[in-house]
Amino acid sequence: MDFISLEDITENIVVIKINRSYYEGISSETLYDCTRGIWREGR
Repeated sequence: MDFISLEDITENIVVIKINRSYYEGISSETLYDCTRGIWREGR
């Protein structure tokens, strides 16, 4: 797994946290399905 620092981020980003749904080897389609669900903005 690659890690980045805040200094590496040069553009605005959106972070989607899917801890319980993610697993090693998850397919692109399943990952998409996990991230397109209910969105909530937090600050």
